Amino acid sequence: MQYTLLLDPSCYHSFACYLASAQFNFPAKIEIAADVNIENRLVSEEYNLSKFKDKKLQIATLDTKPVLIVNIGNDLIKIKGIRAILLYIYRYTIKDIDNFYNIYHYFDLLERLEALLTGVNKLHIDNILQKLDDHLSTSDYLLDKITPVDIYLYSMLSAMHNFHWKNLSKFHSNLHMFANHLSKFKLTQQFYDYSTQPYDNLSVDIKKCKNYYIATAIAYTNGLPHLGHVYEMIISDVIARYHSIIGKNVLLGVGSDEHGQKIANTASKHGKLPIEICNEYQSKFVECYKSMNVDYSIFTRTTSDKHKKLCRFMWEKIKNKGDIYLNRYRGWYNEREETFIAPNEAKLNDYKDPQNGMPYQIMEEESYFFRMSKYQHKLIEYIDSNPHFIQPEIRRNDIIARLSVPLEDLSISRTSFSWGIKVPDSDNHIMYVWFDALLNYITAVSDNDCNVSDYWPPEMIIIGKDISWFHSVILSTILMAADLPLPKSIICHGFIHASDGRKMSKSFQNVIDPMELLMAFPCDTIRYYLIKSCILGQDIKFGTDFLTDAHNNELSDCIGNLVHRVTGLCAKFCDSKVPEINTSVTLQKPFQVMKVLNKIQDFYAKNDLYNATNFAVDAWRETNKYLTNISPWSISDKCIQNEAIRVLLNSIYILAHLIYPVIPESSNEIFARLHTPKRMLSKLSPWFDNLASGTKIEVRDVLFTKIT
Repeated sequence: MQYTLLLDPSCYHSFACYLASAQFNFPAKIEIAADVNIENRLVSEEYNLSKFKDKKLQIATLDTKPVLIVNIGNDLIKIKGIRAILLYIYRYTIKDIDNFYNIYHYFDLLERLEALLTGVNKLHIDNILQKLDDHLSTSDYLLDKITPVDIYLYSMLSAMHNFHWKNLSKFHSNLHMFANHLSKFKLTQQFYDYSTQPYDNLSVDIKKCKNYYIATAIAYTNGLPHLGHVYEMIISDVIARYHSIIGKNVLLGVGSDEHGQKIANTASKHGKLPIEICNEYQSKFVECYKSMNVDYSIFTRTTSDKHKKLCRFMWEKIKNKGDIYLNRYRGWYNEREETFIAPNEAKLNDYKDPQNGMPYQIMEEESYFFRMSKYQHKLIEYIDSNPHFIQPEIRRNDIIARLSVPLEDLSISRTSFSWGIKVPDSDNHIMYVWFDALLNYITAVSDNDCNVSDYWPPEMIIIGKDISWFHSVILSTILMAADLPLPKSIICHGFIHASDGRKMSKSFQNVIDPMELLMAFPCDTIRYYLIKSCILGQDIKFGTDFLTDAHNNELSDCIGNLVHRVTGLCAKFCDSKVPEINTSVTLQKPFQVMKVLNKIQDFYAKNDLYNATNFAVDAWRETNKYLTNISPWSISDKCIQNEAIRVLLNSIYILAHLIYPVIPESSNEIFARLHTPKRMLSKLSPWFDNLASGTKIEVRDVLFTKIT
């Protein structure tokens, strides 16, 4: 007999993998159907639950997407629904029919439970859970042996969020004891809509008090902040805020790169000392970041004594391994990047900087070299074995291609100027600015004695795509030489272009000053547009018309409108207080809390800020539709009207958490109007009862004033 499991790969692949890999004893093989046309094959019978000879099996399953095709002789039988498939398989893997009926009785209760999950009446759900608990007390078999059905049941029971029942808790604990099956269970759990995977993960992270270090490229202090700086900071801040709200101990490190020839030249041009130029522009970056609501943890200046000490310590450590040596260098030099260019790369770029078109210079000087070539093969192996180390894939492929040719040793000192960190035991050498600057990530999490804290390595370093080589190759090989772990990922974002697609440039007169932009648009609008407009890694088209559309049509009409309408309804019909929970009223939910949180978590786990943000706003849109459909203002029954308003108030409270990382100022304003502070996502109740009854609700002014 041949079983073919036909599943939607985008939603049910994990479940298919589980069934395909599980050790069943029935004489059949399960395959994942690659040919979707199998759905259209003629079958002799089709039913939602296989027609067992056992008469008691009568369940109307609610889920019908997965299909099991069973070949019996020349006939095909189609079984639709996850429960039907599991029961069919399970029925033919056990001999004890009584135990099978125990499973059946479970399904009977769970069918009723799932139907109740579409409403918000916790009392009815508690009653069913109590029956499940009672049933388990007489079903030792269910507590002692794991089966595919047990795992599926657990994935449903997890959706109850908290266990208050002894036997359910025991069932929960026993399943975790099956270590050999746990990975399969996690695969199974992924496919289920009511999965509490985010809660499981969050609770583990919170118990561990996991440190989470996010670093950004540091700004070069020879000019004012521009939109590229702002974009990178906002990306980093959004990721940091999300991980903070799920319970991580987040450290967001930013800083300023304050050494090098360009700064020395700028200072000379203005008749100032280099440190004066650094102080002036560093303060501008601090002001800009604060204005954009970037909640960084530490700001590292490369002119600080702590950083200088760290750089000298690292130099000595690497030199003592024999990986730094003195030689002479003659070749092409890129002043903008303050780096020597390999002959083949210089020729490829027509001996000009591809960013600004300035010609490379020929330079010759004595220099210390870092044996970067020594670590080429080790780095290639690391990149190959860690596919998510460099993101997105296009940047990873670019680095791999460049590593396909022999890697030259890196010149890491200069003698042609003096503004930098002095090389130990040398009178005329200063450290190459990139050797100096890249070590800031270590300085940020080190003490004054150069001891690195347990925040290292960074979960990610977020940079512009134009400096991916310096971080993916130069930083990585330096860390290898220093016997330090590499960052877990290097995320390269795209550039910001003008609305017509051209590069922003002073020569085109299309450069936008971030501080001037803040005079015309709220900070949250700028943050929102930059995050929601493209997938991380792509370039963004930026224009004030785009900002206005996003502000008016999405933030104002969707989010602000819902907040104003719901709080207004509470003021009009509920005396500006959260109504009492009414257990006699059952209403449809505007959305499934755990399903939404699970989706958000999946997006953020992949650093998919684009889809996380747009998914969150879609949830706001759907709740707007829910408000229109339920129309509390037209409900004559006061109990139902109050319950509808209570559900809606709780809805905007939950939704504010989803969008908080992107628009924190507006989200905090929503929390203030609801007189309830934000909480960890793992602490959000899925029962729409997060707002205490009687809590004062304020209407206030519209959240987003329309821009004309």
